[in-house]
Amino acid sequence: MRLTIRDTPGAFFWLSRDICIENVNLRYLHGFGVLVTSRKPIVIENNAFCKLSMAPIYISCDANNWYESGRVEDVLIRNNKFYNCQGDGVIFIDPVIEKASEERTVHKNIRIEENEIHYSEKNQELYALKDCRNVQIRENKENLTLR
Repeated sequence: MRLTIRDTPGAFFWLSRDICIENVNLRYLHGFGVLVTSRKPIVIENNAFCKLSMAPIYISCDANNWYESGRVEDVLIRNNKFYNCQGDGVIFIDPVIEKASEERTVHKNIRIEENEIHYSEKNQELYALKDCRNVQIRENKENLTLR
């Protein structure tokens, strides 16, 4: 079963099945924009994220504290617009695990493509990606506009 979220003024989503989040505007939120984990396909496209206080897109895997989420195996983040968002990265992948391993990563098959990222902090990390493999980052537009 595929769940599609679209044309929503703003909300947080944490789901564990096929996920498609599209045409959603998230603005001025004090927290993460979208938090997703699922082994099934995840598509996040054609959304706008504006001035969020934490990462607009957060992928975790809590295998240490709450045990409330798992790994991702197929994620497409495409054609989204990010405007002056804060946090550890515009796209933040940070599994909560006790011991990381270079041989066995948690997340895999993540594509980040054709997004527009507008940011105002010179040293802002755009992609904070931990413990993942087969990550493709291509054709994103990154625009630094100092205030």
